[in-house]
Amino acid sequence: SWDDSYHQWVSQVSALAVDLGKPKEHSDQADPAMSAALIFADQLRANGIDVGDDVSRAEQPTGEAVASVQSVPLFNILERMNVHSDNYLAEVLFRQIALASGQPGSFEGGASAQTTNLNELGLWSDGQAIHDGSGLSEDNKIATGNLVKGLQIAQHNPKIRPLLEALPAAASTGTMAIRFADEASTAGRGVVRAK
Repeated sequence: SWDDSYHQWVSQVSALAVDLGKPKEHSDQADPAMSAALIFADQLRANGIDVGDDVSRAEQPTGEAVASVQSVPLFNILERMNVHSDNYLAEVLFRQIALASGQPGSFEGGASAQTTNLNELGLWSDGQAIHDGSGLSEDNKIATGNLVKGLQIAQHNPKIRPLLEALPAAASTGTMAIRFADEASTAGRGVVRAK
């Protein structure tokens, strides 16, 4: 349910991507995983490793792992997502919530898992609807009172509190950097956090 123009703010969601699915070289927003594979092959070649000319997708992975990388902590990912209003990260996390809940890593799986989570927190009301993780869908419907209640719950729940700490700060960071710029709002600078 995204307008076509929204693709300027989020690429095709993929489990493997470089530069949020919009790399400078080999950019194929319809297939970010293949773009990532081509960039990786280029980097291997640049370091003297022969990978051949054909980079293709394998149905099932074969071979032994030669290296691995651990993710940065979830807080850092949430902070980047919120401070920079990163829709791509929001969609990736939406799918991770789905997978962690035993749902498929899809829009539908994310919506089902998130609805269950919000119900468990007492943040679900009749008439609400979730269709994506970024909030770009105009079919999303969340009661304002539940948003406020969610912030209040986060304030007192150590497991959820990092979400508040990951919000951009007025006149300081991310999408809030240009807010609270007039003299009347001086007291809120660097104190008020919002999205």
